Amino acid sequence: MSFIRHTSCEACGSSDACAVYEDNTYCHACHDWNKLKPEEEDTLTETPPPKKQVDISYIKEMEINGFRERKVTKQVAEFFDVKSMKNADGEVTQHYYPYTKEGSTDIIAYKQRTVEGKKFKTLGDFKGVELFGQSKCTAGGRKIVMCEGEMDAWSIAQAHLERYGTIYPVVSLPNGAGSVTSVLDNREFLRSFDEVILMMDMDAPGQEAIPKVARVIGSDKVKIASLSQKDPSDTLLAEGQRGITGAVWDAQRWCPAGVINSADTWDQYIAENDAIYTEYPPFVGGLNRKIFGRRMGSITTFTSGTGSGKTSFLREDMFHLLKTTDSKIGVCSLEESVPETVRGFISLELNQRVGIPGCTATEEDQRRAWESTMGSGRFEILDHQGSVDDNSLLDKMEYLACTCDYIYLDHITIAISGDEGGANEAMDNFMSSLLKMAKRHNVWIGLVSHLRKSGQEQTSFECGAEINEDSMKGSGSLKQISAQIIAFERNKSAETQLERSTVSVRVLKDRFGGDTGLADKYVFSFANGRLSNADQQATTSDFDNLTKREKDAKE
Repeated sequence: MSFIRHTSCEACGSSDACAVYEDNTYCHACHDWNKLKPEEEDTLTETPPPKKQVDISYIKEMEINGFRERKVTKQVAEFFDVKSMKNADGEVTQHYYPYTKEGSTDIIAYKQRTVEGKKFKTLGDFKGVELFGQSKCTAGGRKIVMCEGEMDAWSIAQAHLERYGTIYPVVSLPNGAGSVTSVLDNREFLRSFDEVILMMDMDAPGQEAIPKVARVIGSDKVKIASLSQKDPSDTLLAEGQRGITGAVWDAQRWCPAGVINSADTWDQYIAENDAIYTEYPPFVGGLNRKIFGRRMGSITTFTSGTGSGKTSFLREDMFHLLKTTDSKIGVCSLEESVPETVRGFISLELNQRVGIPGCTATEEDQRRAWESTMGSGRFEILDHQGSVDDNSLLDKMEYLACTCDYIYLDHITIAISGDEGGANEAMDNFMSSLLKMAKRHNVWIGLVSHLRKSGQEQTSFECGAEINEDSMKGSGSLKQISAQIIAFERNKSAETQLERSTVSVRVLKDRFGGDTGLADKYVFSFANGRLSNADQQATTSDFDNLTKREKDAKE
């Protein structure tokens, strides 16, 4: 099928878009095919060109027009040599963007864009073409702007023409955000400029393409321009030239994710200095003086021997937050049921050990205590229903992090016990996820960790042995990722009830202040189940800390 000439189209009225071939015609405007009549075939005597050659020469004879609807003038269209086609009413229906190959200004292909519906089609040899507008730029300048589409390049050129009276170097990708290969093919040209400013679309594909394109060009050259609209064309339409030229001059140096320049650190420094601390309950005032309390956006790990006071401390701590803050509190207690958790807070509110013989609180009393604590709606409680090997635990904690400022997990050993992978790997993955969660939502997460079994010849932790970081059960990530580690030491086999009821609080790690060592002591009261500072308790008689049986024996 050999090309003969161009003529008018009877179907759409175009004056020159209809191409005549040996046995048919094709209109490039309305895409209509028509078989030639026999008498017309006799008149075709010209020598046909090589088979399959696509002729685009007719496009060069078309008019050049601006794009009024997009605020682009004819001067910009002439600069890029963009042709256009009009319908019978004189309205521009199509634009033809020219493309060249490296080292030549000869146009070898066009991209056809319909104005209505924004449809694209390539004409000619489009393989291996340069960036759109590249033949209009002189290599080796100070800066060049690269965008996704030809219309965006028009808009950027228009903005610079209005602002500076000249058109700065600007190119666009031949196939939009997916044109990384084209960037690689023309990398040498782009790197000849001091700066390459990427003005990609602000949608997901455009932003996702930035690191790919930037890595090809090289981070030493690339800057990123941000727009308030979706793309440069919309920006010119909505804000005029200032929206584009301002974005060019405000472009920021590109760095891979996770890398920032030191000159961009002030705001983060101020935010870190303004980090919020929340104190622990007053009965551990020494702990607050030592480490200033807990810090939002971090993880604190609590550890002790079995039955040495971790749960009692955490419950008092949660109760303290309930009474002194307006925050919601997330509770993931994997060793007790929801009713047990509720009973614990009712007991604290009543100052009585509800559920233990001797409690005088009526159901009405307990109802009022419930309304003041759990009935407030300030707690979000994980209802594990006896199943703690649920892989969705992290998802549930993520939900808590969206609604709560403080989250307690008691304890992490159970949390990972159902993981099918190795114990250490499971612990590493879990701790890494928790840290990201704490940073992402700026919440504080309190963890409970158990201790390793002591050797046969060593004093057990339940008998008051001193705890260190290596005593914790689990992988090294537990002590590495935790910002604070607090240990509770208690000798459950001591001779007196007071000694058996006293817990020493030891700071094993504080990433922020660095102070470690013995911080305070507190005492558990068997009378009401509350905790009090040991120094204050020491002013009273040891007799007050005896059980009823011991008191009766002493009397």
